[in-house]
Amino acid sequence: MRKIRVLVATLALAAVSMAGSAGAAVAAEQNWTWKVTGGNRIATASYTDSGDIVRVNDMEKDGHSALLEVWRVGHRSGVHVYCWDSTGYDGPGVACKDAFKGTGWGANAKLKGRVCIGESGPGPKGGKILKCQPKAGWKTFYR
Repeated sequence: MRKIRVLVATLALAAVSMAGSAGAAVAAEQNWTWKVTGGNRIATASYTDSGDIVRVNDMEKDGHSALLEVWRVGHRSGVHVYCWDSTGYDGPGVACKDAFKGTGWGANAKLKGRVCIGESGPGPKGGKILKCQPKAGWKTFYR
């Protein structure tokens, strides 16, 4: 009988432990680099969970802006986030702080992003996207 009580107590303790950690935040960081075949970098980008900061750095002297396009996994339509660097290829890059504010994406939302180039300006995307990394350029991360 004592063995059964110990087993039940152990299972109950394990269940409480698992339930307590289920809501814990998943810290995340992700980095992107888009290179052309010759090795030149077109742009780099990163995401830092602390402060929801997206950074983008345009590195190609092509007259276009660089951006990071972010979608919530499983939601092709709806809210997308775009962080544009219009400082030029020799500029400092940009940091889009609180990048996901107002999206309704809660903690631990599974997101995916890729680097693109385009013409920044008015519109819902913050400009016109011209070209993006190949499909393999999408990277998944957690907010």
